[in-house]
Amino acid sequence: MKKLLISALSFSVLLVGCGQEKQDNKEVNKIDKNEEKVKYISDEKLKKDVQNFIDGVTMNFESFKTVEGGGMSDDIPGNMEASANQMLSNKQEIENYIKENNLKPKDKINLQYISEGIGILSDMINNMTDDMTKVIAGDMSEEDFQKETDDFTKKENVIKAGDNFEKAIKYYENKGINSNDLKEIFDDNSQEETSNNDTTSDDPDGDGYSSDLVDTFKVNKSGEVGPATFTITKVETATEPVTEDNSYDFEGYKVGDEAQMIIVYMKLKNNTDENADYYPAQDEIVTDTGEQVAPALFDLDIGLVTEMKGAVESEGRVVYLLKNSNVKEIKNITFIAGAYIDPETMDEITPEQKIEIPLEK
Repeated sequence: MKKLLISALSFSVLLVGCGQEKQDNKEVNKIDKNEEKVKYISDEKLKKDVQNFIDGVTMNFESFKTVEGGGMSDDIPGNMEASANQMLSNKQEIENYIKENNLKPKDKINLQYISEGIGILSDMINNMTDDMTKVIAGDMSEEDFQKETDDFTKKENVIKAGDNFEKAIKYYENKGINSNDLKEIFDDNSQEETSNNDTTSDDPDGDGYSSDLVDTFKVNKSGEVGPATFTITKVETATEPVTEDNSYDFEGYKVGDEAQMIIVYMKLKNNTDENADYYPAQDEIVTDTGEQVAPALFDLDIGLVTEMKGAVESEGRVVYLLKNSNVKEIKNITFIAGAYIDPETMDEITPEQKIEIPLEK
């Protein structure tokens, strides 16, 4: 039973895919606003507050330690459910904190990562509670219980949440925030895996890539694509120094260059309860400097739900890496919104659209 619960409840289930961090998560920390022009919450207050959040999450994990050697008992599902609910409270506290404080972009992103990881783990524990009750009642074997847990941990959203949580913990450790107690929850295998990945990480300092935001342009350009509405809400221009660590992301640039990027923010909403598939994150842009640019290959974590199973609404952004232009020269871009194809009949419902976006205040 001890082995079962360690495997099932170890926080390492959220770190199954941490080896994928190079391809999934490098891009999401990229855009830093000019911190000299904006008054953010002080580093001292942030450090204290985040430490309190991590301590609170750790305390809720501690309840599992008493379960590890206790065998199956009727009160275990109730304890699991209570801990999961406490984690949801931790998640809500962090989300409220993000809304109520002016955080630096990377701090905001990494707190969102922690919130996401806590939410996924809470969901997992709640899903496991019924199965644990079945095990205690003799209606499910421990082997089947373990299989259900293993199947859950292989889900793409769980793997991604684990990647992000692990990255956020390293980011805040780099700021001097202690998370050793939280890491004690990891089992031996995940400790070893994390250690191995640390040695080959593309982000050895734990704080993600840091780009310089050049400018931000508010946009409100919408189009109907089949049963869905596609809206571009904002465009950012940014630069990033090309280093030995990130040079493989920036094809056409060499170490020492300054990569030039355009970031397009968008919303996608299915206006019906029917399935709708649309992929704006695969669409190209054309600049007034004469470049036709496809989405950056490293930009995989876009945030959009593109295969919508009903009335789904989501937000995300796509990064475009320029080859021959300086972002300060660009005054207009054209977003080439692809045709909408019916996912069942493969008929074209809405043709390709060209959305003109002036980059002006």
